[in-house]
Amino acid sequence: MKKTKRIIGLIICLALSFALFAGCNKTDTDTGTGTGTGSSTTTNSPSGGNSGSSSPSPSPSPTNTGTIAAPEPPPAVAEFVEHLTLISENIAIIDLFNPAMATAWLIVVERMYSDTLIYRNLENEYVPRLAKEWSTADGKNYNFKLRDDVYFHNGEKFTAADVAFTVDKAKDSPGAGIYDNFRQVDSYTIVNDYEITLTLIDVNVEFYFNVASSYIMNEKAYNDDPVKGGWIGTGPWVISEFRPSERIEFTRNENYYGNESNGGWLPVTTKTFTFVYVAETTSALIMMENGEAQLGTVSNVDLPRYKDDPRFQIKDYIMNNCNYLAFNMLKPFSSDINFRLAVAHCINREQMVEIAVDGFGAAVDHGTLWGFRTPFKASEIPRIPFDLDKAAEYLALSGYNGETILITAGMAHTIKQAQVAQQNMAKIGINVEIFDTDPGTFASFTTWGHTEAHIVVNSAVFAVPSSSRNFLLPNMNANKANYENPEVIQLLETAAVTVDDAERERMYRRIQQILADEIPYLGTLHMGMNRMEAAGVGGVTYFPDNNWDFTGAYMVVQG
Repeated sequence: MKKTKRIIGLIICLALSFALFAGCNKTDTDTGTGTGTGSSTTTNSPSGGNSGSSSPSPSPSPTNTGTIAAPEPPPAVAEFVEHLTLISENIAIIDLFNPAMATAWLIVVERMYSDTLIYRNLENEYVPRLAKEWSTADGKNYNFKLRDDVYFHNGEKFTAADVAFTVDKAKDSPGAGIYDNFRQVDSYTIVNDYEITLTLIDVNVEFYFNVASSYIMNEKAYNDDPVKGGWIGTGPWVISEFRPSERIEFTRNENYYGNESNGGWLPVTTKTFTFVYVAETTSALIMMENGEAQLGTVSNVDLPRYKDDPRFQIKDYIMNNCNYLAFNMLKPFSSDINFRLAVAHCINREQMVEIAVDGFGAAVDHGTLWGFRTPFKASEIPRIPFDLDKAAEYLALSGYNGETILITAGMAHTIKQAQVAQQNMAKIGINVEIFDTDPGTFASFTTWGHTEAHIVVNSAVFAVPSSSRNFLLPNMNANKANYENPEVIQLLETAAVTVDDAERERMYRRIQQILADEIPYLGTLHMGMNRMEAAGVGGVTYFPDNNWDFTGAYMVVQG
C-alpha cells in the first residue's frame, strides 16, 4: 500500500481547519422537533391519540444507537494511506442529466467530482460551497453570490453562466433527479459573472434543499464531449477512469478551492480513490478482509463476525425513513376507523424490528408517520399501544366478519413486516392473505386509486418536512393509502409558501396530529444501517438519507 507522510506544523492552521470541519459536520442526535431547514427571510453566509400501559417497552436495538457522529479530522501528525477502495453499488452511467443515473448512489458519486451551490450538513444547516452568500426575501426569488476562484476540471472558470446552463439542461431532462430539483424555476437573471437570481413559478420555502442536492455542470464540457462531459465538475476528485458497471477511478484535485491548503475544509491525505462494484456479498467481504477494500457495507446477518474484529470499525445509525402500513381508504374494512384502530392495537412493532430487520433498527416511538430525525417531528404524540384486548374491542365495532384482507409488499424487509402483521392480526381473528412481489410489480400494483390491496407495507423517505407531500397529496404515487383530507391538503399547500419557520412548524404538527387521529398510515419502524470501515479510516459523513460523503475520507497507517 502506498503511504505518505503529512505533518501540520502551524497550530493556527490546525485550529482553523478543525473549527471549520466541526462546524460543517456537527453530530445530530435530536429525534424531536428539530429546527427548520433554514429561514428564507435571512441572508446566509459563512458566519452565517392514544396511550396505554399494554405496549411493550421500546428497547434499544442490538447495535444501532440512532445517532450519527460527525467525522473526526485527521491527526495532525500521522502516516496516511494514499489509496482507498470503496465497494459501491452498480454505476452504469455518469451523467446527472440522464434518467439512467437515477440510482441510490447518484448523490454519493456526484459529491466526489462536483459541487453544489450550498451544502446541507448533518444538522440541516446550509453552509457555503460554490455560493458564498445566498438570500431570499419572499421564498420565490433566490439570489446567489458565487465564488470567483473556482475552476472546472477542464480548466474552465466557474461562473453564473454555468448555473444557468445547469438549470436549463435540468429542465430539459425529465426523469432525471435534477429535473425535479429545478423544474420549478421559472426564470433566472444573471446579475454578473458571480451573481445569479433564480425565480420560481411559485413560492417554495424549502427550495434550498433542492439547491443543496443539485450539482453544477459545465456547458463547454457537454458541448465538447457529450459522453464524458458529465464527468467534469468542480469537486475535490477528478474522474480519471470510468468502466461502467465495474469501477470509477478518482484522483485528488490538488487545486480544489476547498482543500485545507487553500483555506478550505478538506484535508489532503488520500491521493487516489476507487469505487468498485462487487455483486456478490461474500466476495465483497473477502476484499475487506484481505485489505483490497477499506470501505463497504456489512449485512445484519454478517455483522456478528466483524463487530468485535479489531481490523474493522462499524459505523451504525438509524436511517431517516419510516416504514409503515398504509390503509387503503377506498376499500371496505381498511377505510373503517374502527378496523384501523383494531389493526393498530394488535401490531407489535418491536417484533417487527426483530424479525424484519434482524433487530437492527428502531420501533416507531410516536403516533404518526414522520422521519426519525426530520425537523418538526411531533414526538409528543403517543403511539397507539400494543393491546390485543383493545384491538378485539375495536374489531367488534367494525363491519369485519372474517373476510380475507389483502396485504402487499415489494421488498425483502417489508415482506417480512407483512408476515409479522399477518401473524399479529390472526391473534384477533383477522384473515390475511399476502401478495409479496418485486419492487416494479409492487409500484404498478399500488398506484393511486387502483390498488386492490387493503394494506400496503412500504417505506417512506423523509428528508425535509415537505417530503410528507409525497404521501399525503392526491394523485401522488407515494400516497399508498389513497388518502385525501382537505384540511391536510390546505395545510401542506400553505406550509409550502409560509416563510416563518414557527408557523410552518405549527402546520406540520397539526398535520401529524390529524394523521394520528385518522390513521391512514401506521408507522412501524426505522431501519438501521451498518457501514464497515477498515481500522484507521475516518473523515466520512454518513447522512441519515444514505447520501454519504466520502470526499474527506482518509486512513491512518496502523502500527
